[in-house]
Amino acid sequence: MRQTHHHEAAHAVFALWSGLRVTDLRIGREELNGVMIEGVCAFVHGGVSDLALAEIYLAGPAVESMMDHNWNYNEINEDYLQAGLLLENVVEDITAVVAKVKQRVNSLFPEIDRLAKALLEHKRLDEHEIMQIARMPAWRLSK
Repeated sequence: MRQTHHHEAAHAVFALWSGLRVTDLRIGREELNGVMIEGVCAFVHGGVSDLALAEIYLAGPAVESMMDHNWNYNEINEDYLQAGLLLENVVEDITAVVAKVKQRVNSLFPEIDRLAKALLEHKRLDEHEIMQIARMPAWRLSK
């Protein structure tokens, strides 16, 4: 079963962890730039390294693979492709980055799950709602 609400919530929590603003979080099938998608996590990209941005992209697939052991983490998907492009000049092998992201997903899962449950209930959350629900430690948000 696809865990779109957890997938998008993981992107959001990782973006917040990196000190970025998450402005919109939503689930539901919609067309975006001519492509059908199941969810969106919109965040302000500035001020983080390519590695941190790649980790944000990898967080969605990481939480899906954690929740559905039959889901192929390395399956070609847009998030994995974006992370690969960001990392091509940073690391030789994406495997270590994936392992680090999976560890962080485990440690941040309470925040991811809390946000995912609210997203599943409301289908869309704005920046203020995201900040209230995720409850990231203040020291993480002070970048």
